[in-house]
Amino acid sequence: MGWLVVNVLIPVLLPPALLLLARNAPAARRLKLMDTLKDGQLCWFALTLSCATLYDLLENDASPRRVSWCTMAIICIGASGLLSAVFAVVAAIEPTQLLDDAVGWRAPAWRQHYKAFSISVIFVAFVSFLSLVIHWGLPNVQNP
Repeated sequence: MGWLVVNVLIPVLLPPALLLLARNAPAARRLKLMDTLKDGQLCWFALTLSCATLYDLLENDASPRRVSWCTMAIICIGASGLLSAVFAVVAAIEPTQLLDDAVGWRAPAWRQHYKAFSISVIFVAFVSFLSLVIHWGLPNVQNP
């Protein structure tokens, strides 16, 4: 549980929480949390978690037998990291406008408008799941 908190929950939830706290400062009253997340910024976290997971996988036991057994996991992690980085760049090129408060939180319209954010959440969930499975599925090997 500690690994999940330190490696996934804190990096994903702490920055938005701190931004919400910063909104109480006079200089940050106009800050809108969605403005910091709407253009796929969470994909950068997915990239770093992919890299950390790949390192965890190979550092644990990088023997040729392990690498051949884990080829599909290595491909999935590498592809997820690369795709999330490319998506973050593409989403940043065409920024999404903030929705008016009058539109509200109607789920289909909101998800459609903030498509980049929705996709970045899917990337984070997928990479987090892969990372969790790989981290807890690895034997605890001590490298000499």
